[in-house]
Amino acid sequence: MVEDEEDGEDDRLTRDRAAVAPPPDAAHEHASARDAGLPKGYEVSGYIIDREVGRGGMGHVYSALHPVIGKHAAVKVLRPEVSQSPLTLERFIQEARAVNQIGHPNIIDIFAFGTLPDGRAYHIMDLLIGESLRQRLKRGALHPSEGASVLDQVASALTAAHDKGFVHRDLKPDNIFLTEQEDGWPAVKLLDFGLAKLMPDFGTAAFKTTTGMMLGTPEYMSPEQARGHGVDYRTDLYALGVMTFEIIAGERPFPRMGDTFAILQQHAEEIPPSLGDVVAGLPEELVQLVDAMLAKEPAARPSLTAVRTVVKRLRSTKLPTRTMAGRDLASLASPGLTSEAVVTARPSPVSIRDGSLVGVSLATLEEASARAQLEGSPEAEGPAAGTQPTPRARLHSGGISAGGPMPGTRLGVPPPPIQQPSPVMSQAMPRTTGATPATRPARTLLLVLVLLVVLAATAIVRFVL
Repeated sequence: MVEDEEDGEDDRLTRDRAAVAPPPDAAHEHASARDAGLPKGYEVSGYIIDREVGRGGMGHVYSALHPVIGKHAAVKVLRPEVSQSPLTLERFIQEARAVNQIGHPNIIDIFAFGTLPDGRAYHIMDLLIGESLRQRLKRGALHPSEGASVLDQVASALTAAHDKGFVHRDLKPDNIFLTEQEDGWPAVKLLDFGLAKLMPDFGTAAFKTTTGMMLGTPEYMSPEQARGHGVDYRTDLYALGVMTFEIIAGERPFPRMGDTFAILQQHAEEIPPSLGDVVAGLPEELVQLVDAMLAKEPAARPSLTAVRTVVKRLRSTKLPTRTMAGRDLASLASPGLTSEAVVTARPSPVSIRDGSLVGVSLATLEEASARAQLEGSPEAEGPAAGTQPTPRARLHSGGISAGGPMPGTRLGVPPPPIQQPSPVMSQAMPRTTGATPATRPARTLLLVLVLLVVLAATAIVRFVL
């Protein structure tokens, strides 16, 4: 059984329905009439239907509320003719069993199953607010750091599934749901375990797939799936590679083909292009990782542990984040430039490790600013004899000031000890307060140099872009 991408997850079992559904007679028309949808206020296992939020070839999805505990949920109800298919119904039940056996925060939770009085089967599950990854990709490729976040969360969910013996077999953007978070990139929920395979070492599946039968979506099928061979965990790695390629590049590795079998031939025989040849400036580790996930031979693909290790290293060193240390800081290099444009222009716009920005050390700018403030401050000369140091002066003596660190120091690093003149020398030396005429030109020159450095950095960014 092969699913075309355009069909969507709810149309996946159309062929199963055709094999068991009766011809369009009066009874069939009556069943269709019963699929008019659930009215507002209808009760399903204690949940009160609010409204319909989606529909597809397999059924309807409603938002609902439990009036006693106040919990919001989604109710998915199969169509009457779909509920009559034993195979479809068994897969529907298996999906609920699988997600509950796995139990992972990045996998949707299904917490009730039942049948309506008219025989239609239903799930009660998490009500998710957001959009599918497929919907998100229609607006273009993801920010590289956002793509890495999605990849890491999906890999985490798959690791949990594999540890429980389940192979998803239908990994694609339609089955990845993104829910917005206040801080950071969206949270990921992995959906649709209806085609999941339970590996023999973990028990006996409720039904077996016939040898040579293909399950899944052609555009994301592994070579072994396309050939109708047996599959294991590594088939999910290939689909994850195709999806990662699409997330970063905005397109799949192989061009769209109208013929399903031509698509399967591409995955089985053709060598995919390298992600680095499609998107310039990506970290080499990311390019190598995606290339390895798309290997034709399952044994050549990396483990999910290796995938997550590489992604975490990239996120901590080479990919900007959504914090002031990364994505937003990149925008400060040029106020009129978006962070996405900065990322596109250069492979590594912001180095998280050394804290540098367009070649100018942030520490240098901090010290220059502090030096300019201190040279014009009376307290920079120290307190007068016989007086207690002011709070500001005491802060200076510890290497920290309200305006920044002392010249030549970094935050958290104490300055070198100050050489105090002897009493004799103190009496001989005239006391000065404030900046002398000799220091004013030097201070002005320093401010001009700092301004020139900032302007030069901005010009370099605009020239490169």
